[in-house]
Amino acid sequence: MSAQEEPRRSRAFVDLVRHDLHAPVRAISSLATFIAEDLPEETSAATRAHVATISERAARLHSLIDDLARYDRADIMGDAEAVSVRSLIESTVDDVDAISPGTRVDIDVEVDLTVWVESDAVRSCLLEVVENAAMHRAQSLRGSVQVSASTHGDMLSIVVEDDGFGILPEYQTMVFEPLRKLHSTDAVTGNGMGLAIVKRTMNSRGGDVRLHSTIDSGTVVRMSWPAPRVSAGR
Repeated sequence: MSAQEEPRRSRAFVDLVRHDLHAPVRAISSLATFIAEDLPEETSAATRAHVATISERAARLHSLIDDLARYDRADIMGDAEAVSVRSLIESTVDDVDAISPGTRVDIDVEVDLTVWVESDAVRSCLLEVVENAAMHRAQSLRGSVQVSASTHGDMLSIVVEDDGFGILPEYQTMVFEPLRKLHSTDAVTGNGMGLAIVKRTMNSRGGDVRLHSTIDSGTVVRMSWPAPRVSAGR
């Protein structure tokens, strides 16, 4: 088997498993919905809660299956293009607000900063990191999330800061491993794949992602992308 054939065979297998797993998960979710609709009025609150938990767990499993497929495909590269960094960040932040309403995100990027980069990959990684920051900010009931960007040579640096609970030093590398969660399933939504997808995406493109966190002060995630700056005459 050639070096090119092996990844294709692996992805074909992952796609097949994803398809075959989604069917029973959808069936479980539908069954839970039917049960909830047919419960008699005298059904206890505890029983209703159990049925609701089945639906919620099925939804999480559905999401996990999709994220595992995303992780497998994270190293597939697309085409680079000239991108306005501020516009890219603003549109990504709009998507975060649609998912986590009420999250205030402050942006610090010069208006005319344009770079040559794979925009879809940057947007996907930034969305994961900002969503993660928004989720933990909401849990801590604290202020806002800050996103800044700058260039250093041919590298684009995007920094996301929050003032949430922070992460203990011994866990700051672990968060980039697949299926790693620092909180219980009930405490925080998510399945522990987001930052792993970010790391795989960035490493495959010659980039880097690093995290620094201080307990009770917040977390800083710095993403560095190969992205030559586009001159005004280009």
